[in-house]
Amino acid sequence: MKGGGAVAVKLTQRIVDELRSDDPRGKKVYDSLLPGFCVVAYASGKKSFLVRYGTRKRRTWLKVGPYGVLSVERARERARELLSKATLGQD
Repeated sequence: MKGGGAVAVKLTQRIVDELRSDDPRGKKVYDSLLPGFCVVAYASGKKSFLVRYGTRKRRTWLKVGPYGVLSVERARERARELLSKATLGQD
């Protein structure tokens, strides 16, 4: 389990398509295949992919891109690239 009681699942196109939120701050669902990678659904219907890295004291969020422009698979690849760059100090 992630902090805040969030459960990680394998993100698929179907899961992201069916994701809804009434919360204006959005609802995050984390990916079980890539730690820190998630999709957030907003009350407006917009969905975006994000990736988180760092420590609890210094956590950084990076926007991977919007759902629809990016598929789940491409967003996961892009998140992996961003995490690699961050690890190498290129963020």
